[in-house]
Amino acid sequence: MRIKITTAFTDLQAKDPADADVPAGKEMTVTAERGAELVELGLAEPIDGTAADTTTAKK
Repeated sequence: MRIKITTAFTDLQAKDPADADVPAGKEMTVTAERGAELVELGLAEPIDGTAADTTTAKK
């Protein structure tokens, strides 16, 4: 899944420590599960819309 980071954060799950500091605005390809997790945390938004069905708006 393609996502765009909306808030800079330190990715504790990064395989390479050099990639741990993720800046806002960065576009990434991640697994659907990781993408949904980052979107749910408010750190990213889906680029291709695939996370729309994994996160539901609460009314």
